Amino acid sequence: GDKGISLMAVNMKTICFHKYREIFENIDFENDKAFLDPLLFAYLNSEKSMALESILCSYYRKPLSNLILDSDKKGSLTYIPNIGYFANSGSNIDLSNPDEKSLFLTNDIEVYRYPNPLWADKFKANNKVVDVEIANCTLSHFNTLQKTFGIIEKQLPELNEEIMMTNRSIVLLHNPSVLCFFSLEIHGATFISTIPENNEIFFLEEIIHQCSHNTFNAILFDRDFFFKVAPERTLLGDLNGNQHEKRTLYSAFHGLYTVAKRYESFYKLYKCNVFTDRTLHEFMGRFADLRKRFRTGIELIDHKSVFTKKGLELYETLDSFVFNILPELREFDGMFNLTNQPSEFSYSRFCELNAIR
Repeated sequence: GDKGISLMAVNMKTICFHKYREIFENIDFENDKAFLDPLLFAYLNSEKSMALESILCSYYRKPLSNLILDSDKKGSLTYIPNIGYFANSGSNIDLSNPDEKSLFLTNDIEVYRYPNPLWADKFKANNKVVDVEIANCTLSHFNTLQKTFGIIEKQLPELNEEIMMTNRSIVLLHNPSVLCFFSLEIHGATFISTIPENNEIFFLEEIIHQCSHNTFNAILFDRDFFFKVAPERTLLGDLNGNQHEKRTLYSAFHGLYTVAKRYESFYKLYKCNVFTDRTLHEFMGRFADLRKRFRTGIELIDHKSVFTKKGLELYETLDSFVFNILPELREFDGMFNLTNQPSEFSYSRFCELNAIR
């Protein structure tokens, strides 16, 4: 991930230097953090109009004492990364005095308090953009999310380091029709769809899952190093003969990586015997449910025709890691009835067929 993050920062600096030189000159060239802000990725991949200065001003060498921003037509709060939210967006703003400060977890990952127009069109159900609720959802789940990261920091320090290196922000949202997701176009941000009943076990799986997508984006940034083909334009179904397979090679590889990271993390937590009672019940159910996500088609293709030597090494490492853990989990066989599970694990469905013992 280190190498990928460095390449990503260089790429973003090059783009900004050529397109926005006057702003680029105000920022410390060595400050990779400025050029890896998720909102900068979103800005460069969006057609929406927004003051780039408002995204980058907190990274300026000489902090601005004030700033005049374009007024939001909806009258919503204007956001300045790392500083906070301002209600008087059309006025001369004192950056040292936001109406609401930015909200950070103890590990310095930011949790956005409100929607942002740069990613409003990313919330979709049945390929249609839908509304989501963010403000109340964030307040109700923030402490649980904090607790989850406490578990990761204490029990999974290597994973915690990976997350910190490649993830910058989290959006908590509520709309049951919207699945949790990440986006290449907003690298470093993670979007987690919640319901009121979600606890730290739900967040544990989704943090590992979605944040690992951002980690793998960084690892795979130099595509030619790992692939002989264009992975985002190569359909997995064309490689393994499954006409119903709609994923790309890139998406399937991402899936394997995030499953491997969940297996690794859940296995360590399982061995440490961290949870009890209700949390243990959900943890075990989610762990058992992971099995169906392993080897979903990528194992059937001619690997040497699509992967470079390094790509093949990475694939084989991930595949063999999960494969070698499975025999140690034979006690899970027949333990739970998972026949009513949808594509994404549902604890309420799980409880219908698997009572807490």
